[in-house]
Amino acid sequence: SSWGVFIGFEFYNLFLSWIPGAIGIGLRRVFLPFLLQSSKGGLVVGTGVGLRVPGRVNLGRGVVLDDHSLVDVRVAADSPADVGIEIGDRVFVGRFSAICSKYGRVKLGNGCNIGSFSRIATQSSIDIGESVLISSYVYIGAGNHLAGDIDRPIIEQGMDIKGGVVIGANSWIGA
Repeated sequence: SSWGVFIGFEFYNLFLSWIPGAIGIGLRRVFLPFLLQSSKGGLVVGTGVGLRVPGRVNLGRGVVLDDHSLVDVRVAADSPADVGIEIGDRVFVGRFSAICSKYGRVKLGNGCNIGSFSRIATQSSIDIGESVLISSYVYIGAGNHLAGDIDRPIIEQGMDIKGGVVIGANSWIGA
């Protein structure tokens, strides 16, 4: 949105995202709130965490993004203001997990725990209630690839986007 945001984003990726240990966590805790839409404090961000369009990411208090996780927002020029990712208080996102909003909205309620190597992705909406436990290796998505033409690869046939996914509070999603 501006040269300052661009330079700050590049600074994070080049100099801060890879620093291990308490020094890296401390530097990211101080610097990242300036890139995010909002952060309530107590942020713990591991090494190699990817952030795409952090200006559309809202983080609650005490959020932990473990090593090599990804918080990915994709927007278009005409995207509504609610397109993005909202993560509540005391949420843990495990290693190598991805939270992706491709022109959609993802909301994780307070106290959620996302296991390692999981993916939550949507082109519409995903709303996960409070205190939801999601096991490792889980995929949650609000659409599917069309597969009607056997002469064309599935990836070229577009998506069947549904109305979204809602997972109620206090749920357990196993692998």
